[in-house]
Amino acid sequence: MSENHPLYGKCLIVGIDPDTDKSGVATYYREGRRLEIDSLSFFELYEYLMFAKEHIKTVRIEAGYLNSKSNFHGAKNVHTAAKTGSSVGACNMVAKMIVDLCKYIEVPYKEIKPFRKIWKKGKISHDELQNLLKKMGIAPIIGKTTQDKRDSALIAIL
Repeated sequence: MSENHPLYGKCLIVGIDPDTDKSGVATYYREGRRLEIDSLSFFELYEYLMFAKEHIKTVRIEAGYLNSKSNFHGAKNVHTAAKTGSSVGACNMVAKMIVDLCKYIEVPYKEIKPFRKIWKKGKISHDELQNLLKKMGIAPIIGKTTQDKRDSALIAIL
């Protein structure tokens, strides 16, 4: 890779919030204290990791299957509980596929247990993320963010 390449000499930490359609992916550039976030399909993620693999320090993957036990007894009804359980299971499968991908392309990775919901409304808001980045001395994110993108940012920086 030439010295003119945008990743030359970088040490990247990639945070991934797996999802069945597009996963939230955050790349933290430690040297420049800069964070980039995106939503990528599984194959777009593969291409990105292959492109950046020489500069990745670690890929951090949210792994819901590390939770000791989950149930959805608080759901409105049995149908809602079943749908939620199915969605969680599908996301866990994607997380395992991303782990397998990292092993296959030989990129260092770490499975991360989902964070506790400590934010005002459970999930982190755009403004809360911006304030956290400011406190950490990381450049703010430009543009809108989705929950998957914000979660991947937390996985990358915490």
